[in-house]
Amino acid sequence: MTRVDHRCGTDRLAEAAEILRLADDDVVVNVQGDEPDMPADCIDRLIELMLQSDTPMATLATPLPADAAGDPNRVKVVLAKTGNALYFSRSKIPFDRDNTGQANHLLHLGIYAYRVGFLKQFTKLAPTPAEESEKLEQLRALEHGFAIRVAVVEYAGGGIDTPEDAVRSAAATRPAGLMIGRAAIGKPWIFREVREVRKESGPSPLTFNFSPLTLFREHVMRIVSHNASLTLKYPELVADPEKPALRAFTSHLFRYFAGMPGANQIRREMNSCRSVGDIFKLAGIATGKEI
Repeated sequence: MTRVDHRCGTDRLAEAAEILRLADDDVVVNVQGDEPDMPADCIDRLIELMLQSDTPMATLATPLPADAAGDPNRVKVVLAKTGNALYFSRSKIPFDRDNTGQANHLLHLGIYAYRVGFLKQFTKLAPTPAEESEKLEQLRALEHGFAIRVAVVEYAGGGIDTPEDAVRSAAATRPAGLMIGRAAIGKPWIFREVREVRKESGPSPLTFNFSPLTLFREHVMRIVSHNASLTLKYPELVADPEKPALRAFTSHLFRYFAGMPGANQIRREMNSCRSVGDIFKLAGIATGKEI
């Protein structure tokens, strides 16, 4: 298993490649957890694309109707004639200034392929301005001058980016049950929306590719790693170093996991904690921070 302190899936993938001792010219594919319906044909096409080109990184896109291109949850990509990506954006690109109806929009799909040597290099690149503005990690590669090859496939897309997407996915998979993956981390509304769907339609099997405690640990790590100081987000933690701080932090965590299968297990584990530091220990975190 990989560490719990990774800030993004690319860092986790790089560690996995290191654990597996993959060669620098090996190709690895990362299907993001919020793309549960990605067909095998798309994965095969991406591997084929990497084998046919010398780019260090590749991904997929699919045609997107103009009336859906304005949604910032749908990331768009514009391609050069070479097939390499020019830019990825949450904005509507290309912009049809004269309303000709001739602009071709492409939806970026949540799947990437990397050569292992570049993957190791990518995780060491400094974040870039456009990446930080758009919150799109792939822009880091473009801004540092690396090419990203893109293949256009016919795939309607099944990414889970909004509560409506979660409902759609739950409804579509109801006969066979619903698999909730690591993409749920940082998206607590997924559990709330799925719970509402199950209320209306009756119980359907739920399975997870992680344990509830794993989800707890990764969420606590996100809180720590995304704040220079926990007090920026939870100023009440400094009011008292013990009980009030513990109550403030545990109440936040309980709200986050409310309604999630396995929440009772998390609550039992946290009931044994006597300080915020104990919560960090439970999560396997050595923060070096004083609370």
